[in-house]
Amino acid sequence: MNFLKSVLFVSLLISCSSSLFAQVEIKNPQWHFVDRAIIPAPTDKMPEYAKLLYANSVNMKDLEKAFTAYYDERGWKHVKEDLEHDPFAKFHHLWLEGAVHYVNDNGVVRVMNANEIQKIKARNESFVVKKAQPGSRGANSSWSFIGPRRTVWEEEDIASQPPAPWQVNVYSIAVAPTNPSILFCGSETGELYKTTDKGVNWNPQLDYNWGGAILAIAISPDNADVVYVSASNSIVKTTDGGVTWNIVYDEAALSCNAIAISPTDPNTVVIAAGTGLIKTTDGGANWATIINDNFMYDVQFRPGDGTTIYALGKGNNSSTYSFFKSTDSGTNFSLSMTGWPNL
Repeated sequence: MNFLKSVLFVSLLISCSSSLFAQVEIKNPQWHFVDRAIIPAPTDKMPEYAKLLYANSVNMKDLEKAFTAYYDERGWKHVKEDLEHDPFAKFHHLWLEGAVHYVNDNGVVRVMNANEIQKIKARNESFVVKKAQPGSRGANSSWSFIGPRRTVWEEEDIASQPPAPWQVNVYSIAVAPTNPSILFCGSETGELYKTTDKGVNWNPQLDYNWGGAILAIAISPDNADVVYVSASNSIVKTTDGGVTWNIVYDEAALSCNAIAISPTDPNTVVIAAGTGLIKTTDGGANWATIINDNFMYDVQFRPGDGTTIYALGKGNNSSTYSFFKSTDSGTNFSLSMTGWPNL
């Protein structure tokens, strides 16, 4: 009989716990500074710090303490990985970005009604107008979300590929040296965008199938219509500002991480890729490998100098990097430094 009572008591506790947690899910706080689409449904397995975000008020010190305790135990090396794959980590990150504008003197952020929100917005706008001078960063500039807003999980992660509204990353961006109103940006989801009004409006470049994450973009130093883009295993080029695109280099497992155009000769282009450092001197018609069998992370020309090139690659093992330098436009490279730690 006592055993039966114990079983019933445990069952009752489980039932009550589930019921209480279900109430939390129903009563999700309406944070006005967070898009509801990115707020995941709470679960009993979510981190302790994330649970604090489902209350109607959050003490920032308590949140920081819980977050620190979680990663002290889990390991801080997992922070970046969690931002990519854990919806609660992403929710926490975006919540902090918005909450910082609504912290009271006691370090508390709470759900507000519409009148309270309007008063704070009016106060902030008044502060910006009074403090910022014409031409300063504060007076004539503002930031707003322009997209893309939603994407899906990669197929190898989740076969059904459901929407992942918190997982849209811009991997590359470039500003035209001859016209700062023109920018290109490339996303993790393989979308290339162009703006001609300093980011007020962005237009997707839809006439070409980019085929993979866009890791690098470079715009010619003397012609904003000439652009090189790294997409999948190809280097793609436009000479008409993005109206048409053509593959100028293609190699299996290319994985181009950076593109650098000579500041003195726009036909000289160097790319840092998984297969090495590769160079063209005729605008992409012909290419030659100048550092072979080395995974290259980055490449840059010295500003105003077309003869000096710096490149960063993987070292002899997984825990070191190699820094290369050329003073003859890439004909020869010397190993400038070795053994950089893998941070």
